[in-house]
Amino acid sequence: MRSLLSLCCLLSCMLAGCSLPSGIFRSRWAMDDSEYADKYCDGADKSDLLGKLKQASDARFMDQATGSYLGGGYTIRGDDDQGLGALDLGKESYVMSGMTTRASLTLMANGEDLFTGADGGLRLQTPSRLAPFVGLGVFAGAARETVPARDDFIDNDEDGAIDEFDEEDERFTGALAAVYPELGLHFWWNSNTRLTAYSRYMITTDGRESDDWLSGIGIACFNNPISKRMRDKRARRRAAGGVNLMFTDQPTELVEPMLIEPVPVIMDQSIPVLDSSPESTDLPAE
Repeated sequence: MRSLLSLCCLLSCMLAGCSLPSGIFRSRWAMDDSEYADKYCDGADKSDLLGKLKQASDARFMDQATGSYLGGGYTIRGDDDQGLGALDLGKESYVMSGMTTRASLTLMANGEDLFTGADGGLRLQTPSRLAPFVGLGVFAGAARETVPARDDFIDNDEDGAIDEFDEEDERFTGALAAVYPELGLHFWWNSNTRLTAYSRYMITTDGRESDDWLSGIGIACFNNPISKRMRDKRARRRAAGGVNLMFTDQPTELVEPMLIEPVPVIMDQSIPVLDSSPESTDLPAE
């Protein structure tokens, strides 16, 4: 529970320094993304409600984006054991605008148990700003727990006394693995920051009595390589003085424009020049 509260405090502090979500007062919410800005640079007319709705919900520009996320939650166990606070730190990638893969390091703990391991999964979602999703994931790790050690004839806490009344010991209890379906909801705070709420049903290798629900929240920051290439393309255009460059994945080499020097016109001195004065208008007599 303390882990969850700590995460909530951290997320609150992070969001406290942020502005309101982009697009609150206008439907074009991601104009700081180059791909989105190119698509909706003109914007829908005020009377075009469907066009307004489309540009307000479109998040297809996240295709191929990658980022890091921090998440935390709390488990409700199926037996009488204490719940577990969970903390995730990992990477997530948009394989396409409607599907992501992710991998993280995970810590789950309470006053008695400690589980550390790796977590990964796949999520299918709508390519929209407010995006419900379903997913499937796996967790694999090692479990440790704290047990009473009042009668093992060992100084477990190394204080010079053996088998004290409150003496405890940590022991390895074996490997733990789980597979889980999940469902949740994403919301894009702006074009690169995403908030998430999720719930998972952890089906563990310890038997159905150890299965539990894990619900939590998270925040992720993404970098879109396609938008970066488009920004680089615009920068190259400006550097070339407005020359239209083809957009490719390879860096474009700028060629300095060729200056054509004017060719002087040389008059042939052998050609007589007609005198335009009035005296020269009379033609010579034959």
